[in-house]
Amino acid sequence: MKLRTVAVLGALGWCYAKAPRDPQEWPAFAGEQFAILREQVAEAVEAGKRAGDRRIEQLDREVAEAFDHAPTERP
Repeated sequence: MKLRTVAVLGALGWCYAKAPRDPQEWPAFAGEQFAILREQVAEAVEAGKRAGDRRIEQLDREVAEAFDHAPTERP
């Protein structure tokens, strides 16, 4: 199976398991799910920024340590 087919089948299965059975409730359900998704994306972006900042700080420490402990010139 192609990845796209598996993704579509997974999305349909999730919708069948979670979505309300009454079609009149579908728009409200979709709105709630999009709001949740937006919050999760914003949280993931912030976590990525924090991880990037930590990595930059770690690299700066490693560079500073490498220059502080650099061997002297050899004859």
